[in-house]
Amino acid sequence: GNKGTVGVSLSIHRRKFLFLCSHFAAHQNAVEKRNEDYLAPVREMKLQGAAEDWSASPSGECALFQEADFITWVGDFNYRVDMPYHQACQAAYGKNFKLMQQQDQCLKERAKGKTFVGFEEGPLNFPPTYKFDKRTSTYDTSEKQRIPAWCDRVLYRCKADPRVVLPGYGNLAQKHVPGFPSQAVSCCLQTYDSCHDIVDSDHKPVYAMLSISLQCVDEGFHRQLSAQAMTEMDRR
Repeated sequence: GNKGTVGVSLSIHRRKFLFLCSHFAAHQNAVEKRNEDYLAPVREMKLQGAAEDWSASPSGECALFQEADFITWVGDFNYRVDMPYHQACQAAYGKNFKLMQQQDQCLKERAKGKTFVGFEEGPLNFPPTYKFDKRTSTYDTSEKQRIPAWCDRVLYRCKADPRVVLPGYGNLAQKHVPGFPSQAVSCCLQTYDSCHDIVDSDHKPVYAMLSISLQCVDEGFHRQLSAQAMTEMDRR
């Protein structure tokens, strides 16, 4: 959309997954507006047909975000690089990405806690994905001379929840299963890159491959452990 956020939520083994796609405000100096575009869904997003309580928590997040065990957020977030045009082009063509990252608005705003709080992102080891002359891989040579930037990103967040076992299951697994994991849902980034050879747009597509580990409850084994626990209690 132009501009806004859409989302879909689903449950896998009673764990909640949230997938978001956004288009934030454009223009080099609109950093605060982009931060507002981030905060709007975080505080107020509702999904059609959902029955949860959408009131915000003291942290400012609506229930949809609070209760999600894993969130993937992709889109054209439009955060720019604060460098002179010619210097940025030279750095981009020369693959001096670390120099550009020092002036990346998204990284700076995340460090301030103003956007994508608690989210992770892979290293920006690919060329800036914006803005190109039509049907080329040449950065903008128009009179506007838009500064190369990583407008298009993929970020993700795993819920920091000490309750590894779902409510109602107690701590049987932690007691009886050696090496029981400390995190219910975990994510490992496999790949984060762009498709630099595609020239159908003035942006380059970005993609990420994420490996998700999900701890679920074996209902049959849980009943067995429950029976064992009850038997032990009866013997006391």
